[in-house]
Amino acid sequence: MLYLLLSGGVYPVAPDERAETTHGHTVAWAIAHLRHPIRAVDVPLMEICGKCLEKDRERRFQSFDELIEALSAFCRRQRIPIPAEEQPLGANFDAEYALAMSLGGTGKPEQAVNKLREMARRWPNECRIHTELGRVLIGLNRCEEALEATQRSLSIDSSRTAPWNNLGAILARLQRFDEAKGAFGKAVLIEPENTGAMFQLAQLHMMDGDMVAAKNLCDLALFWRPEKVSVLKIASECFLPANESAKAETILKKLVSIEPLDTRAWFNLSLCHSIRKNPSEQIVALTEVLKRKPFDGDVLYFLVQTHVDLNQMDEAISVSERLGEVPGWEIVGVSKRAQLLALQGNGMLGYFLLNKATERHERSALLWFSMAVILSPQAAYRQQALTAAENAVMCYRENPKQLSPADFSALSILLRDLSGGR
Repeated sequence: MLYLLLSGGVYPVAPDERAETTHGHTVAWAIAHLRHPIRAVDVPLMEICGKCLEKDRERRFQSFDELIEALSAFCRRQRIPIPAEEQPLGANFDAEYALAMSLGGTGKPEQAVNKLREMARRWPNECRIHTELGRVLIGLNRCEEALEATQRSLSIDSSRTAPWNNLGAILARLQRFDEAKGAFGKAVLIEPENTGAMFQLAQLHMMDGDMVAAKNLCDLALFWRPEKVSVLKIASECFLPANESAKAETILKKLVSIEPLDTRAWFNLSLCHSIRKNPSEQIVALTEVLKRKPFDGDVLYFLVQTHVDLNQMDEAISVSERLGEVPGWEIVGVSKRAQLLALQGNGMLGYFLLNKATERHERSALLWFSMAVILSPQAAYRQQALTAAENAVMCYRENPKQLSPADFSALSILLRDLSGGR
């Protein structure tokens, strides 16, 4: 092939005469190859090509490496650039693997997938490639492909914990929860300090309501990684609903000291303070949440209630005014503000706010109910209170979700009182 390239398609030897049969043709070419000298081609590479075509085997290149060395020497003499010597299989694996991981870690998951698939073709039995491919595909929510890559990794080497972690995550996303538990359990057995698998397994137990198993895993994870943020997050959310608010509070205080911008942690800490009857600390925690999420209606409502518990009525009214400015919370905010104004003896201002709000939300049971509550103690306004209560009942019947069962019960009692027991 090299000679054909050098000569422009001419063969190095030719038979003396054209044979009449196929067999004769083959024999003629064999004789030519055996006996006829090689036709010289006036090119620098003819020296190497001629050695390849030597009749005497002993005078040919004895190995492919010897041929490559001769070609390299020729290129150096001619000052022709040549590629770097090919490294043995796997010698540049770490560099390739690091590149693939960096692509995945810098927001280029599709490029990472392509790179890893390319590597898998070069190193088909390297389990780390398939493991990382599975991890990236999980992030892309391509669970079936991730499952295939992970199973391939485990078929190569099932003694590594990372593919078991991946398998558990994939199975959990596919809602195969029992199998996911088995995979995470296997990961913990292989690596007893694998806190990632521990808290994933703990979450699955929490979903099943098995809080004992979940707490045991969280305790173990905290033992191994007491400062790890992900461990602190999961452990706090395990202990808080498990009626261990004191332990959850300790964990959450550590968490917010490490991650002061974590609004979920601050909110959970406020819940701990609420359970443990510590409203002052609760206000501090809620205020931290509102620094990052100033229009969170749930947090503002919770803060209003906390100020009321501390009898801080002015602060509660101020926060309820902010609550009324949050989209979707206007009715709740105005109702709460009006009720608090009434408690301060300023019921007519509360009535004015409610009356104005009903112009925009005339079918709101909560606004009419709040108006009835504010007006009912004043004899001069009992008829208006009765009308408001009747409107509240009518709106409630249109949409029962507007009032809680407790509020509707209170509304029914108020309506009977205002209507004289009718």
